[in-house]
Amino acid sequence: MLLTLANVNNGLTARRQSLVNQLDTAEQRLNGARAELTDVDDRFTRTRERVAAIGQSSAVGLLLQRHRGGLPDDLQRYRDEGRALDQRTRELDEQRLLLADTETRATELLAGSGAAGEEADEQVAASVRGMLETQRTYLGFLFDDQTRYFDILVQLGTTYGELHGTAEAFLRFIAQYR
Repeated sequence: MLLTLANVNNGLTARRQSLVNQLDTAEQRLNGARAELTDVDDRFTRTRERVAAIGQSSAVGLLLQRHRGGLPDDLQRYRDEGRALDQRTRELDEQRLLLADTETRATELLAGSGAAGEEADEQVAASVRGMLETQRTYLGFLFDDQTRYFDILVQLGTTYGELHGTAEAFLRFIAQYR
């Protein structure tokens, strides 16, 4: 039983480390998406200003077609990732709630192992309680990190939504000059 609890706690530690890496990556993607949004907004503004200054011509059409290929569309990916993460966060919260009373859970585990009927060694019981408290703490950290990750994904989705809208407006603008 102690080995099983230790393995669960080790697994939670590994999940958290993986999640911390995902958080770092997501923050980098968010910063990149924000920079890309600024870039597309700036390119769109400069392009409209050039077209207004030059007027409509075949050269303008060629210039605009070059911009067409560099417009992004990653919005759906972040929505799907956010939904999956939301489900995993709910599951973590349920696990955390199961460990709200570590004393009761420790008694249940000891009873299930047959040790409680034989006046379980207090040292073993204390170890089980300690490992369950550690598990609850790890689940809390994971929950907090996943909530933070979800928030970043929401920001990414919002940023990519804005980026998608700007790119669509840019494409409609380009289509006028074909």
